[in-house]
Amino acid sequence: NTGNNFAGTVNLAGGATQITDASALTLGTLGTGALTAVSHGALNLGSGTVTGNLAATSNNGAIGQTGALHVTGSSTINAGSAAIALTNASNDFGGAVTATGTGVQITDANNLAIAGLANGANGAVSLIAGGVLTLPAGAIDTGTANLTLVSSGGSLTTPGALSGANVSLAGQGGVTLNSNVTAAGTLNLVSGAAISQGAGIITAGTLTGSSVGNTTLNRANKIGTLGSFSAANFSLINAQALTVNGPLTTTGNAGDIDLETTGGALVVNANLAGDTVALTSAGNLALSKNLQGSTVALVSGGSISQGGGVITAATLSGSAVGSTTLNQANKVA
Repeated sequence: NTGNNFAGTVNLAGGATQITDASALTLGTLGTGALTAVSHGALNLGSGTVTGNLAATSNNGAIGQTGALHVTGSSTINAGSAAIALTNASNDFGGAVTATGTGVQITDANNLAIAGLANGANGAVSLIAGGVLTLPAGAIDTGTANLTLVSSGGSLTTPGALSGANVSLAGQGGVTLNSNVTAAGTLNLVSGAAISQGAGIITAGTLTGSSVGNTTLNRANKIGTLGSFSAANFSLINAQALTVNGPLTTTGNAGDIDLETTGGALVVNANLAGDTVALTSAGNLALSKNLQGSTVALVSGGSISQGGGVITAATLSGSAVGSTTLNQANKVA
């Protein structure tokens, strides 16, 4: 009945269950079949088990929980213009999840499949899976808020465009970018395997991250600053000027580092050490820290300068349209 008003906590046990409240609704312990819960205000889903599908609608009230939820079927969670906060680390959404709100946070101890996500303007999004996180095909845009996507038990693949203030993407089994990723602030990429870029470009103020395997970001990216990053081998192409503040490291200082700007200068303000260190700049190439490698290759569409640091290399090669001045205490065999 749409006129119901449950002032206190409601515990539910039974088969298929439907409950409606004319105002806010707080559920306690759940042990139901398929559950439909409708409030006209804040909706607390309590904790417990739904054996079947979950449909939760708050009519613009915030949706939350007091304990872990276990849903064997699909979940449709609609907070309208309000926030969704289902962040208990022991949650288990067995079926696909469709979420609507402004600010959506969902955590699952196991696999989390997001079938659809409608996020209001400037609402932060956090989707964290203890297993594999599967994203919808559409774009996810958090505007001036942050975006966090974590696939702790498998790879993370981004089929649609992602954008936000600060964007954090993590995949234990790898991170594959298949569309544009835009971060007004910092883009942080973390992988227990490789990081690759199948399509799209990265647009970010700063790029940071780490990968146990190779990081290969070889599209026409637009990154302002490369911050702290570690990888087995690291390769980046940038379509604008790039400043490398680092630290940028490879495993055991034995991997390859390949940095290229196809438009603008390359300024290296970090120590770089690897097997092959290749720096290519469409504009000037400016070095201020140590470079170490069996092979160091420097190419510039402008000049090459060395304001500080030492180049240590068995082989040094390169070219410059303008002048090359490497007048530090270099050690080139």
